[in-house]
Order: sequence, then C-alpha cells, then structure tokens
Amino acid sequence: SVESVADAVLPDLTKSFHERYPGVTLEVTITSSQKVSRLISSAEAHIGFTFNPPAQDSLRELVSWDLKVGAVVAPGHPLAERESCRFVDCLKYPLALPAGNLSLAKIIDVPLSRLKTKPKSFIKANSLRFMRTLARNGDHVTFQTILGIEAERKAGQLAHIELTDEDIPHD
Repeated sequence: SVESVADAVLPDLTKSFHERYPGVTLEVTITSSQKVSRLISSAEAHIGFTFNPPAQDSLRELVSWDLKVGAVVAPGHPLAERESCRFVDCLKYPLALPAGNLSLAKIIDVPLSRLKTKPKSFIKANSLRFMRTLARNGDHVTFQTILGIEAERKAGQLAHIELTDEDIPHD
C-alpha cells in the first residue's frame, strides 16, 4: 500500500478483516505506487492500494477515487485563510515537494514544468508524513490529497487548500 492509504484506510480495513477472518495473517508493505503495481503484477502481493496504476493486463482496478491535490499548510500559515489558491501562490513560501518515487511527484511536476526558474526554497522527500510534519511545524507548503490528513485536519493541525490550476491532474 501507499503511505496515505496505509494511514487513512488500512487500520480500519485490517481490523474488519481480522474480525471476519481471525485465523488469517496479513502482511502489509508500505511502499511507492510503482512498487505496489510491481508486487501485484509479479504475484508477490494479492491486493494493493495505489495511485494512478499503470494500465496492465495483470492489474485489475476494483475501486477508484478521484482525489484533488491541494496545498497543505499549518493553520497559522497565510494560505490557510484561503479556500483555494493557484500553485504559483505557494511559491512565496518554502516548499516540501514529493520525490520522484511518489505518484504526487508526477502531478506536481506539471506546474513545476511551467516555471521559468526553480522555486527558491524547497525540500524533496519520499515521505508524505515527513512533508506534513514540515508543513505543520513551520511555514512550508506541501501538496497532497485529503486522504491521510483527515485526523490532522480535524485536530486543527493542518489545512488543505484546493489548487485551482486546471492542468494539475488528480491523484
């Protein structure tokens, strides 16, 4: 499973599974979207939770959600007061960007490719949790869907601001 699904969905799902099938052992691997698809294709795993899986005969999509990517910031951040913003609005602040192995990296590469120069201050990371911590503890802006940040949003620790750029794909 990818990290955000592991945080948001798998705890309740595995609890329900064990209540229904108490003698079955589950092995959960948290990894990148690409690796989830490879594990399923090679029959090393039977079920996978991923974003934007490749079109392959060996993969069958059973459930799909269309999740918008938004800017994620601390509640006291200037962007937190807004309902929506454009990607360019986020460039005024330090960025925590997804590294290449995360499906979000391909999505954020779309608006990044439009820029004439690189953002002046950014960190690249392969952990959504680490990027959320940077946003929660400072003035960084990161980019994620709402999946996996529900508890932090409800607790008032993070805000999710919709990105209105039309060319940013969903995850």
